[in-house]
Amino acid sequence: MIAIILIGFVLVYGVSVKMAAKQSFDGGTSQHSIQIDGLTRTYLVHIPHKYFLGKRVAVVIMLHGAGGNAENGLEQGKWIEKSEQEGFIAVGLNGTLKDPSQRPNLLTNPRVWNAGDLIVSDSRGNVDDVGFVNAVIDKLLQTGMVDQKRIYVTGFSNGAGMTFRVGVELSNRIAAIAPVSNTLLITTASLKQPVSLILIWGTADPINPINGGIVTRFGQLSVRHSAEYSWKTWGGFLNCSGNSKIIYEQRGVVGKTLSPCQTGAEALFYSVEGMGHNWPGGRNNLPEKIVGRTSNAIDATDLIWEFFAKHNKV
Repeated sequence: MIAIILIGFVLVYGVSVKMAAKQSFDGGTSQHSIQIDGLTRTYLVHIPHKYFLGKRVAVVIMLHGAGGNAENGLEQGKWIEKSEQEGFIAVGLNGTLKDPSQRPNLLTNPRVWNAGDLIVSDSRGNVDDVGFVNAVIDKLLQTGMVDQKRIYVTGFSNGAGMTFRVGVELSNRIAAIAPVSNTLLITTASLKQPVSLILIWGTADPINPINGGIVTRFGQLSVRHSAEYSWKTWGGFLNCSGNSKIIYEQRGVVGKTLSPCQTGAEALFYSVEGMGHNWPGGRNNLPEKIVGRTSNAIDATDLIWEFFAKHNKV
């Protein structure tokens, strides 16, 4: 069995594996690509160094913000460090460029996700990013290293909007999602299968205001729903009953739940007082004058992983 898994991993990912006495191998981060609708899509996979062959572990897929990439998406939330601590596989995906022939640029040629808010004239509105995520999950499962009941998706900003979309359209595969600083951008009436949600947002976010309203995105004005709308809408998908209840309140961080929900699913919402468009407790490199203040009042990655660890696919 171990030999089969080992061979499968080498065939799927083309990496060398070093055997050890306890049937573990040296992990690390590797680059991969896949063809989706004629586009070469790229992503990173981090296998924790203490992974043991034959064990099926959880996967956390991280979707970067607009203008970011797979590497800094994983860095922002310190997901590689968390992978090493907790033993799950961390995966960072790359969005698409407006002009693939030119170098990436935060302002003029950013990588973005087709989260549901691209303008009609942007060709990336036809990019099948959900298909990309789905294909990466297939590749991961082929290795024999992944527990198909513990596949999770998180993302920041534009990547958070994409996280919502993946949660809707791949609800048959995803156990839980964790969007940070963006809202549900597509219209849907229900989920085919329950997907638990933890939503995190700064109360002073100048890019995606927590109370919603008019924002400028990709050259056009649009109206965004509030964080609470997205949270309660998702709670409706999970048939959550009753009023919201505060479950955490420290250092300006308020956590609320809508429960009970169907089949043990949950819908949580955490707000961080005074924080701007940032990942709480993470590595945030954009200037404060643009995105607002950072906050270490809570570590979003710790919170998200604790939530994910409680929710297997039912």
